[in-house]
Amino acid sequence: MPSLTGKQFASYYKNLLGIDQTTNAGVDTALRRIQDGAGVDTSVGISKNAVQIKPEGDTASVFAVVTEDADRVLTCDATNQRVYVGASNVIANTFYQTFSANKLVPVAGEHMVLSAVPTPHFGTGLAEISLGDGTDPATTYDMSTGNLAVNLPNSIFRLPHNVTLDSASVLFAVSSSDDETINFHIMSYAIDTDNGGTSGDLSSGVVVADSSTQTTDRTSIDYLALTIQSADVDAGRVLIGTIESTSTEEVSANMILTYHIR
Repeated sequence: MPSLTGKQFASYYKNLLGIDQTTNAGVDTALRRIQDGAGVDTSVGISKNAVQIKPEGDTASVFAVVTEDADRVLTCDATNQRVYVGASNVIANTFYQTFSANKLVPVAGEHMVLSAVPTPHFGTGLAEISLGDGTDPATTYDMSTGNLAVNLPNSIFRLPHNVTLDSASVLFAVSSSDDETINFHIMSYAIDTDNGGTSGDLSSGVVVADSSTQTTDRTSIDYLALTIQSADVDAGRVLIGTIESTSTEEVSANMILTYHIR
């Protein structure tokens, strides 16, 4: 604000700030907007106990902390209801989930389930479980049809909160000297948790991410980025990662899923 020396009140009163208080009581326990001298609301409200930032319209930068060079340190995005942190502007509540396999022996042309917990360095540490041979993994899985339930819990990532998937990528390798064609999926399912005869059954499967195909042999470690097909997944549903190979030779994979809580 420029100097007020020698100026009439009428020439600068709009630049003064006060609170939306009709009496002369001052700041109290009620949250009140800070206004200019003409009664126009700012985006800030204060009380004895709280501070609130509430824009008149949604904005992608309703609150920001920056360095001296104006580099972002923290940004609150009211439009998307997100908070970004750090020089990279990463969503503050970002998390990572790994799906992996070590020397998994696949059934050719079938979607083999990856582990959702760390796999041991030697041996598979993972039963070869298939989610079918369709274009995409099966949308249901029935525990009562002879499938061994004890092999599945460590391959299931159950979501305790609503999340949004941001990205997924995978490094993988095969043991075959011949070319193999590989692709990956991440599926979301509803899971029965009633502890009855159908407990653990998977239903309402949805492809939430998938990859293109990549042809490879044992001379390289290859990389694929998955395409997010259905980003929002609700609490209580589960995520399962799969790999499909055209061969029965051993495959190893390390997939990283990035997501944030909604």
